[in-house]
Amino acid sequence: MALNITWSQEALDDLKRLHDFIALNNPSVAAQSTIELIDGADFVANNPGLAVALPQFAPADIRRAFVSRYEIRFEFDLSRNEIGVVRIFSQREDR
Repeated sequence: MALNITWSQEALDDLKRLHDFIALNNPSVAAQSTIELIDGADFVANNPGLAVALPQFAPADIRRAFVSRYEIRFEFDLSRNEIGVVRIFSQREDR
């Protein structure tokens, strides 16, 4: 079952931040990475069982999935058939 996907402003800011950082050295890789992240989020929306729950955020249903070397965090609202992209991080980031 595919879920409707939304993007938080923080996730959109993360996407731009990651793109801009990569683009400093290689604009074409930055564009490809951005596409991969968007496609990865869509893939999880179509396959929600791939995202792993993060119990430290309970009672919110926050889960994560990895796309390439990035972690995408989602908030699930199955009662509304929705999945929201809430944050995107490089696995190399110190956060």
